[in-house]
Amino acid sequence: MRPAAALPSRRLEEEAHGGVLLVGIQQDARAQVLHLSRNKRYTLTPEKLKWDKFKLTYKLLSFPTNLINASDTRRGLAKAFGMWSDVSPFTFREVPADQEADIKIGFYPVNHTDCLQSYLHHCFDGITGELAHAFFPPTGEIHFDDDEYWIVGNMRFSWKRGVWLTDLIHVATHEIGHALGLMHSMNPKAIMHLNATLTGRKLITQDEVWGLHRLYGCLDRLFICPAWARKGYCDSKRRLMQRHCPSSCDFCY
Repeated sequence: MRPAAALPSRRLEEEAHGGVLLVGIQQDARAQVLHLSRNKRYTLTPEKLKWDKFKLTYKLLSFPTNLINASDTRRGLAKAFGMWSDVSPFTFREVPADQEADIKIGFYPVNHTDCLQSYLHHCFDGITGELAHAFFPPTGEIHFDDDEYWIVGNMRFSWKRGVWLTDLIHVATHEIGHALGLMHSMNPKAIMHLNATLTGRKLITQDEVWGLHRLYGCLDRLFICPAWARKGYCDSKRRLMQRHCPSSCDFCY
């Protein structure tokens, strides 16, 4: 099992300087990794890669073979996408696998797609280690390691199986953030932090919202926003206003 603090740090530097389009999240079961923290907050790709629309579709090309079934997989991914739509103007809709989609999702073995030939697309490493990786816009792909034992629930160690059970919602939320154009956050409490999987957090923080504002602009989506703000909705209906009226409520970066 590789140390979670070494290789990802180097890869993050390569991403920042070389514009690599692929970002992964790694897992190390050792508890001391939880003490890692960084002071800087969100980061964006050097090219400011982003989508040119807010209505995105996604499709599943393959499903996990360990533990979780197709129905729970769909439910977990829908929950992860919903977390981003709750705090942003984005909406996400699943479409059948035979239709065109903006984001393509699959569960793959170690050697998958073009990973053996591509410098930007690395292969998986078996159970533990790298859990998933995603491509920045507009490529729109999220790959999960099929050797992992995926569940919809809190990450925990199974003494019966002798493996870590990994929460699909948590990892998917992190990878969707990459697919929207966010790199790793230096805020240890953020879902986009390099070691976010180990913290058990499933919430998107203000850090990620600010990152989306910086990337896509912080504009009200509805003409009625100023009136709603005067009625006090910025406090009483905070989630609604964060999504539709960030400028009127001064929720911007």
